[in-house]
Amino acid sequence: ALKYLCYFVNHHHSQAQKMSINSEKRFPFVQGAVHVTRMVTDMLCLSGHEFTDSGATSDRVSKQSWWNLLDEENSIERIFCMAFLLLDTNFTETNASKNDFFRVIQETRLQMTYLLNLQPQTVDELWHSWIEMRASRPRHQMNVPAKSESINAVKEVEEDADTIDGDNEEKLETKELENRIAEYSTDQIETGEKERAESDLEDLQKYLPRLLTDSEILTQNHIAKLEAALPTSYQGYNWTLVFSTAKHGENMSRLYQLAKDYQATILVIKDVNGVIFGGFTPSKWRIEAEYFGTGESFLFSFKDAFNAYRWTEKNPYFMLANEDSIAMGGGGSFGLFLDEDLKGGTSGPCETYDNPCLASDEDFSSVVIELWSFILK
Repeated sequence: ALKYLCYFVNHHHSQAQKMSINSEKRFPFVQGAVHVTRMVTDMLCLSGHEFTDSGATSDRVSKQSWWNLLDEENSIERIFCMAFLLLDTNFTETNASKNDFFRVIQETRLQMTYLLNLQPQTVDELWHSWIEMRASRPRHQMNVPAKSESINAVKEVEEDADTIDGDNEEKLETKELENRIAEYSTDQIETGEKERAESDLEDLQKYLPRLLTDSEILTQNHIAKLEAALPTSYQGYNWTLVFSTAKHGENMSRLYQLAKDYQATILVIKDVNGVIFGGFTPSKWRIEAEYFGTGESFLFSFKDAFNAYRWTEKNPYFMLANEDSIAMGGGGSFGLFLDEDLKGGTSGPCETYDNPCLASDEDFSSVVIELWSFILK
């Protein structure tokens, strides 16, 4: 739990500060992390008692539809972060008190179970499902497991109730849980639906970036998908517009001049056929004689459906920048290449990111190009 909590604080510093405030509107921060750790390890079949037989554990995990999640670096830490943020969301949006802690953590478990049952194959997909769900659906529309499953789960929670704030904490009753589940599918639909939808939209701003300048390209749906695809250390920030051809003109030198004060950025392009694509880079754009950057960079495209194309480790051709062009990816073709006049470029399969053509055509003309960076909320 301490390891996961340290990861959370390092990667979600702003939210961790808010959650750790000693207030009647907040649950005990450290104890909450302990319970979320237990919840996550149980759901992933990794709780302590499972390790008495490592072969049985491996067999059980491999039978789960989401087992590929655990192949990724820091996958459990990232899933913990998601569950901890979801717990905080459920806690604050229902105006819960400390006495409601076990009811809320059980609701969080039900929601995490629902998201895992969507069979995500990457942690990014899991994050995206959560963010997209909050962006597009009111809380009452979220599916939850059957009541019988919930009753079994709540018994596990009740057994641990005395580990937080002593024996005086109220334990969750099965009947209360059943009533709470029913509220998701009946009462919330029948009463105050409009108000709850508006509340969800306001609450969503805590987790989706706010664009500090209007975009000619990005909608809330685009932002939700890109936010979920970002490395966790770059999630939870507002986005500021560094450069736009609509605002600053089609000038490569101007792009470099404005980008020099920003480290990580998202390059977004819209071509003449309406396809939106681009790349994320954790290193600032600057003129260099050779390729530079890191393996956290990736290409993306919204052609047909959103896809992020990550480093294959076949070569280190992340970013290339000179006075008359910028590019991402190499080996075969440039994954993304922009001409000096910023009026177009090329996109083709490359070994660095194993991507297809990102644009509507390999030789594309752009309508607008934007470069975004990250600002603390």
